[in-house]
Amino acid sequence: MPTYDTHTIFNIARGLKAFLSLRTGITRGEVRNPDDTLLHNQTLKQQIAERDQRLQRLKQQVAERDQRLQRLKEQLKQRDQRIEQLKTSGKEKSGKENTAGSKKAPGQPGRILYNGIALPPKNIRPCGKNLQEDEFYLSSAKKEADHLVRNLGLTAESALLDVGSGPGRLAIGILENVGEIREYRGMDVSERSIRWGQHYVTTRSPNFQFLHVNAENTRYNPQGEAIDEKFELPFKDGEFDIICVYSVFSHMLTEDVRAYLKEFQRILQPGGRVFLTAFLEEGVPDVTENPEDYKGKDWSGPLHCVRYNKDFFEGLLEENGFQLDGFDSERVGFQRRVYVSRKD
Repeated sequence: MPTYDTHTIFNIARGLKAFLSLRTGITRGEVRNPDDTLLHNQTLKQQIAERDQRLQRLKQQVAERDQRLQRLKEQLKQRDQRIEQLKTSGKEKSGKENTAGSKKAPGQPGRILYNGIALPPKNIRPCGKNLQEDEFYLSSAKKEADHLVRNLGLTAESALLDVGSGPGRLAIGILENVGEIREYRGMDVSERSIRWGQHYVTTRSPNFQFLHVNAENTRYNPQGEAIDEKFELPFKDGEFDIICVYSVFSHMLTEDVRAYLKEFQRILQPGGRVFLTAFLEEGVPDVTENPEDYKGKDWSGPLHCVRYNKDFFEGLLEENGFQLDGFDSERVGFQRRVYVSRKD
């Protein structure tokens, strides 16, 4: 029979105790109840589930952080693209870009850059609330240029006078849809609008020039020089083959209309044509300033709406050497779109 020393016997006993503890739940002389073991396992499962939930929340937070980072990257990319557009589309002489609301040199007109195209600031855009929207302003400019192409034969060889040009909405439309033409002259009683056209249109397209005409108009230029029999536009005889008069006669009384028509007859080439808009109706007095309840609107202020009898207005055209060619089915607000040609 083998003999064992005390140390060996001790180790055998300790191993046996550990084996019995695993088999019977005996630990430190105690017997574990099977129900306690089950409860312990459930607690462990619950702790594991809670840990998994915390991990899931952490993953969600990380995902949200990554999304925020992605949005920031996209915003930075868009900013860089806008900066690049500013650098490549009309740098100022100082080398700094000028956008509406940004700092600019004294006397330098502001602008709005829309799709890479310089548009005038909203406070110098005439002719209705719709034109305050950049997209509408640009699309209407292109649309007016297309009207002239289809109805008056505007081409790259045309010489066009834009009466009441404002800051150059039509000029922008022509440059976008037709390109450079032989001669464009914009004239307006608003000196501020003319400065804008000179700064942002003429500097890029020298054939497109703007002139301030200091003619009196009680609505738009009450301090201007009165229009009388000596009134003359600063252009040569027969200089133009197209004249555009958009929303001008709609704010003029009869004698001023006569003075402009007389000058149009002088500066227009034989066979030249005129596009104009006016408040023209049948069965009304010859001329009425701010007619009451006309088209359901409250017209107020000097020359807000000057409405003409259609036959009377046609007589004004004929006495100044023009003939009425026709009307467009589409109106400009409440104004008729009228096509006129010079009699030869």
